[in-house]
Amino acid sequence: VVVLLVAGVFYYIAGIQRSLWNQTVAEILEVTSQGNHAFEIYVNKDMQILNRIVKSHMNILLNNWVFYKEMLYKIFQLFFIRRSAML
Repeated sequence: VVVLLVAGVFYYIAGIQRSLWNQTVAEILEVTSQGNHAFEIYVNKDMQILNRIVKSHMNILLNNWVFYKEMLYKIFQLFFIRRSAML
């Protein structure tokens, strides 16, 4: 009778340990899932902000392309004129 009682207590304790382990793992998975969801939201918002910045800078660059092209042309002219004068 004592052997059955001890075996029953060990079986009960093992069941409680399994239950606690499963509950702990489930909670860890839930927290990880929530963290992943929050991370995705922040990354998506950051990507939207980055896209707006890039579009804005591209518009500025495209609107000023003629100016930049003329400035580069003048710089190259000055460089080559000075260089050819030195030769």
